[in-house]
Amino acid sequence: MEKIFSEEEIIELCFQRVAKLFHIDRSKLTGEMRFGVDFKTPRSLLDIIFCGEDAYDDIFHDMLIASENEVADDLRSGKYHINSVNDFCKFMLAQYKRNPKGFVRGLWKY
Repeated sequence: MEKIFSEEEIIELCFQRVAKLFHIDRSKLTGEMRFGVDFKTPRSLLDIIFCGEDAYDDIFHDMLIASENEVADDLRSGKYHINSVNDFCKFMLAQYKRNPKGFVRGLWKY
């Protein structure tokens, strides 16, 4: 039986994911912090050239993995604007509410 996560647990998982990707101490991360403004990708240009991705790509992929097809298409088209940690958490929480099993299986394995 799959674990049912509370809203608070999903939000905390999102905070932990952002902290890990951007190499930020979780206790210093706030929901109001903005991507590209309050913190930047920790990977060097060489990492991006050789690996092809940075932390922003990882956040985007997390959102795609968590989304069902229609939402993923809207995400790819730029319909959603994820500017802050809170925006990311709200988006991910909405996806969890749509499809909890797929969300958990697809995203929070790592």
